[in-house]
Amino acid sequence: MPGLLSRECCAQWLGELAPQGNASLRLAELARPDAASVLARCVTPALRQRLHERLGPAPRCLLSQCWRRRQHPSRLRPAGEHPHSWHQDGALALDFLRDTGAGLLDMLVCWVPLVDCGVDAPGLQWWALPTPALLRPEELLHEALCRRYGTATLYAPALAAGEALLFDGTLLHRTFVHDAMTRSRTSIELRFLPAGPVPRRLQGELLVALP
Repeated sequence: MPGLLSRECCAQWLGELAPQGNASLRLAELARPDAASVLARCVTPALRQRLHERLGPAPRCLLSQCWRRRQHPSRLRPAGEHPHSWHQDGALALDFLRDTGAGLLDMLVCWVPLVDCGVDAPGLQWWALPTPALLRPEELLHEALCRRYGTATLYAPALAAGEALLFDGTLLHRTFVHDAMTRSRTSIELRFLPAGPVPRRLQGELLVALP
């Protein structure tokens, strides 16, 4: 979704977020911009329409699992390894040992970088093909995934500040970083669920209506 946030908004939020430290902060913990301001600015008519088309009437924001992330490439390459393993956001809060019959959550994620990313700042990388089934930890190893899917559909685009990615809980993705990257990336992550009963593994999480 190009231009979900303006460059002016991204620059303002970066300035306000800079003193708040920490690599990750829950949206509800932010002082400025606060969670209500972030949701009001991000849930544009275009995003609202997408949410309704995919999740049905009255989608909700999973506020307790919405984040401000700040990541620097030097902290993302411990011992030369890739920082974040492949994952599907629909596996959120899943205990792979105990919840043997559980599947992926029905959800949408809106990911918005506040800086240009994917070239000299970390971006996102994903397999641009359907992965609708829950993959278990042993299946999420990079080598195993390359054998299973090949590398022709690996995708890691350069994104402009304020340009949003909207994807569901099945997407197989990870943080993208390489040795030439030198700048930090700050991003906003919003998660949305359909109306209806809250999945058992999300009991106790905070859900709010869209602004």
